Amino acid sequence: MDKSIFVPKNDDNYSYLIRIDYIDTDDAYFINNELSKIQFNKQAKILIIGSHIENIKSYFSSIKITYDHICCTNNIQNLNTNLKNILLVRYIGEYNYIFIYNCVLYIKDKDDILTTLYRYLGLNGKIAFVEHFLGIGSDLHDDFLTYIKDKNYHLYNIYSYAGLLDECKFINIKIKDNISYIINKLDNEIELLEENSQKFIDEYNEIKYNNILSIWQKKKIWYTDRCMSWGFITAEK
Repeated sequence: MDKSIFVPKNDDNYSYLIRIDYIDTDDAYFINNELSKIQFNKQAKILIIGSHIENIKSYFSSIKITYDHICCTNNIQNLNTNLKNILLVRYIGEYNYIFIYNCVLYIKDKDDILTTLYRYLGLNGKIAFVEHFLGIGSDLHDDFLTYIKDKNYHLYNIYSYAGLLDECKFINIKIKDNISYIINKLDNEIELLEENSQKFIDEYNEIKYNNILSIWQKKKIWYTDRCMSWGFITAEK
């Protein structure tokens, strides 16, 4: 059951057109490779932070686990303040699990949000980030740097991220760079889009089709050349 404790009023579901350029990842992959391996206690207190995570919410409902959900679509730079205002002092040290899905990349002061999340975790509590990361390639393409600037992304590579968690006193930090998965997914999505090009154009228009296809093809190059990556980071308190 979803107990949404902060959902902005205008957080409508993204249309397919917007969503496919917003995130090229699949929350089902995170469920199969992370969530399904955890034996959740029925009394566990769980916090999910993120937007457009219907598969994750459905998974918890299917195993009859309740959770708190904070949507972070709007004004995401104030997520740290929102957390403090919403969760308040009574939730400090309460959560057994905190899952954060594709939103910390927008936050500039990551150490602040990590420190806040550390406070809300109980002893031995676990945290997991599903995120886009800066890649470890030596040559970041100019068009990629323009893209992340336009998107207002603040990207760290996965190892720097792990270092931040360590500085914020988290332990048992594990990183999983799933670059091969994201490249394969882009291949499949590009193929599917091209196969259904006329249907897409009829529903939207040719300009939007070309724009979407172009950015996906660029993203495949960026991931392949290690400008950008995607994966999980887990840690404990």
